[in-house]
Amino acid sequence: VTEASITSNALKTTKGIKGAFTDDQSENIDLKVAAKLELLDANGVQKGEVQAMASRTRTLNESMSVAEREKAIYDETATLLMDLDRELERQINANLGRFLVR
Repeated sequence: VTEASITSNALKTTKGIKGAFTDDQSENIDLKVAAKLELLDANGVQKGEVQAMASRTRTLNESMSVAEREKAIYDETATLLMDLDRELERQINANLGRFLVR
């Protein structure tokens, strides 16, 4: 894994009386993961390489409980990793296929 991050940015929400009756998106979550796979021979010489990256973005409502927020981030992380897996599989088949035993 060459990069893995989850960042959170607060979004503007409605204030005052109107804000009390509004359920705004209050937080933007950015998720990113990148990975590199190197294929080396017995002497450590590189024979091939693939890289993949996946990213996702999710906004959270201000009315969400802590548990709901944690579940949303967990679910988004699981989907992010599935995206990475699909991309790695595609890259491996396209670029390292000659090394695969089928």
